[in-house]
Amino acid sequence: MKMKSIIQALWKRSPAENFAIAQARLTPRNDMPESRNDMLDPLMALSSFPVIAGWCLAKLPVTDIMLLGDARTIESWQIDKILTDKNICIRNWTWTDGLDTDYSGRIVICRAPYSPEHWDTIWKANKTAVHAVRVTTIGELLAPFLQVVALTKCFDYFVKSIDDIIPWYLGKSFFGPLKELDAIFPLAGKTVIEFGCLDGYQSLGLCHLKARLTCLDARAENVIKTRAALNAVGFDAPIFVDDFHNAHANKYGRFDLAFAHGVYYHSVAPFVSAGSSDTSDPAPRVDLGTASSAWGRKVLRPIRLCQSTGTPGVSSVNSAISTIESTAESTKRQRANSAVK
Repeated sequence: MKMKSIIQALWKRSPAENFAIAQARLTPRNDMPESRNDMLDPLMALSSFPVIAGWCLAKLPVTDIMLLGDARTIESWQIDKILTDKNICIRNWTWTDGLDTDYSGRIVICRAPYSPEHWDTIWKANKTAVHAVRVTTIGELLAPFLQVVALTKCFDYFVKSIDDIIPWYLGKSFFGPLKELDAIFPLAGKTVIEFGCLDGYQSLGLCHLKARLTCLDARAENVIKTRAALNAVGFDAPIFVDDFHNAHANKYGRFDLAFAHGVYYHSVAPFVSAGSSDTSDPAPRVDLGTASSAWGRKVLRPIRLCQSTGTPGVSSVNSAISTIESTAESTKRQRANSAVK
């Protein structure tokens, strides 16, 4: 029916009228709002947009960066305060202005391209750049984070606000005391298997602490959310949809640390894989410690690795856990003595 109505309309109008209508639709409109860009708009609407932009700009392999666009808006992002090790130059610029292709740094256009002429400007600038400078748009740098924005609208997240999630994904802060874990057991270069990644808050935190991470989660939506976050930030950690009870060394290999935060109480048989201390078992298992210590305001039951196979790092972990346990016991005794007094 729609095609029929179109043909009828074309038939009723003269060829000159049809040509004029087609020409008007194909001619770029100067009054079209620049914010009409499906890629950049959802990101710029975030309160955390300056944080994401600063993080992406920090990854550029250059020291000099020129930001072009509405100077007042760009200055409000305070990028120069975020990137103290970069030379940030901000210029008021529109698409009708030229580009300085002799600039020796990176030119980042902070306006949304919405017409063929705009894209042509970018392509010509890259083609004629004397110093092989890459002219890019802020949207291009931030595009991977659209995955996270889209998924927050499709799935439930433990923390509802994406602006609260972003600092964890970028390593600006950590969900839980991962820095304390890193202090007692340096994670850099260590192989870590995480059971239950949820939304990836701690997964990315472990990656920012330079652990060599492998993730398992039985819920497909959690794997999707974590994989999108890893991709957005640029980490290449393998992640699988699987039940952690299947985490056998013959399937996934051996690891320096098994990380399972808020996982075992979901299991109907948590001790099937976690309770073995059989020294004849060829596969490294984990054994839940019985003592507790402070995990923020929650209780952490530390994971003690069975030292039956000479797995690297096990001694350090067990020693650290023993320290935590003895400290917790000492604190408990001190509080008991104080209560008596």
